[in-house]
Amino acid sequence: RRVVGRPRHVYSLSAAAEDFFPRDYGELASTLLRTILELDGESKVAHIFKRMKEKAVARHAPRMVGKTLRDRVAEMAKIMTEAGYMAEWEQLDARTFQITEHNCAISCVAQECHQACESELAMLRVLLKAPVTRQEHIASGDRCCRYLVRFRAKPKSARS
Repeated sequence: RRVVGRPRHVYSLSAAAEDFFPRDYGELASTLLRTILELDGESKVAHIFKRMKEKAVARHAPRMVGKTLRDRVAEMAKIMTEAGYMAEWEQLDARTFQITEHNCAISCVAQECHQACESELAMLRVLLKAPVTRQEHIASGDRCCRYLVRFRAKPKSARS
């Protein structure tokens, strides 16, 4: 024991322990987007989400190479789960798949900024190389985000 002065032992968190303490990244991101909106307008926010989509596509595209639509859907659900969306997929019929996200990893941002969800939808269309429609939407009050993915309709051949 020491009578006066600083304690002999100093404790700090290791990098592994950081995840056990609250973070407010969602609020930070929302505040940044609101500030960009105030300073530069909606077109700047849209441009930011477009660039983010392009970067996500570039990052994940190698995982889609050489895969069938079924395999791309399965891989996309893995990618989404890795990002915190708790995604699953299923094949509904011979031409239709469904991806369901049970969690919104960016809910703070999505509640305030529709471009976030539009960017995700655009990313899905590019990576899956298929028509994708949103059926349910957490940010709109639904219990999940649900997407239908369909095979592209083949163009009818011209008859001579």
